[in-house]
Amino acid sequence: MGASIVVAELIQQASGYGLRLLVTSRRPVWPDAPSEMEGATAAGSSSPTPPPKQLLFETHKMQGISTAAAIGLVKRICGKDVVTEAEAESLARACRGVPLLLCMVAEALLAGRLSIEDVQAAQLSDSSTEAGLALVLRSLERSRLQAAIQLAVFPSEFDVESAAAVLKMSDIETRGHVSALSRHGVLQKVRGQQYTMLMLVRQEVADLTTPQEQRQAEGHYVAALLELLQKWTSMLYTKGYWKDALEKALGRQLDLCKLVEILRKGEGVRVDWSPIEAAHIMTEQLWDLLRLATGCKKSELSLCCTALLHRLENMGHAAAGEHEQQQQQQQQQQQQQ
Repeated sequence: MGASIVVAELIQQASGYGLRLLVTSRRPVWPDAPSEMEGATAAGSSSPTPPPKQLLFETHKMQGISTAAAIGLVKRICGKDVVTEAEAESLARACRGVPLLLCMVAEALLAGRLSIEDVQAAQLSDSSTEAGLALVLRSLERSRLQAAIQLAVFPSEFDVESAAAVLKMSDIETRGHVSALSRHGVLQKVRGQQYTMLMLVRQEVADLTTPQEQRQAEGHYVAALLELLQKWTSMLYTKGYWKDALEKALGRQLDLCKLVEILRKGEGVRVDWSPIEAAHIMTEQLWDLLRLATGCKKSELSLCCTALLHRLENMGHAAAGEHEQQQQQQQQQQQQQ
């Protein structure tokens, strides 16, 4: 609902300048239910947001590719020896002409991770695209799925070096996982050695992720970014290197925004990253770098520090409690002797 209001407000502002925007979304940009639209207000505004028909002049619902094109895609990936014409048509209809799902299911068939019977039993034609993606993801080897779970922590593009830092593996091992996941359609190769996980796939991976796995992935992610930030902050105030530092930070803008979001989590949320390491680099120089690279306001960074302070205080109380318990145990042992 919130995202819909923001998009609607953006379109309204753009229309005042004679601009036209093309907004792509897997769901309606504006809620269909009248009850949800009544009384809706744009962020930062006390006046009701204008009805959607005044803002969205044209709405086009994208359909899947034609059945013939879908059959051709399946046969091109699998080959004639793997699927018959009838089976290719069955798969095309089951995947409802969605190219991403067609490619991932066809590759799983080619690799032997799924069979025609598996796809038919799943009744994908009566389900959502998400259900089809979940079927493919569950067919992955456990090690591949674990790698996908770890890599889903990236909000945008990443390279092999960044992936290795999160996976805690060598570059060679990381390349093996990244190449395989790219071949399976879980990752998309953007350019060069840059990869990304499509939002829809990332959401399905998240649904297969346990809280412990999520904490572990975020722990590795935060540790890797803190190490980079410490290096970039030092470069920012070194003559001849500040431009390079800022360029590197800007290149990881979305990662840094997510880092700020993670660090702001309340102390009631369990984490696997070190509050001590995070607090160690919280300097004015770091704030300068984050503000320049992400546009974060000082108030947002202050919230990070407050959250970190609470975590450190809780760690101190816990340590004090453990120390007191150890002393009591020692006293009891001495009395028994």
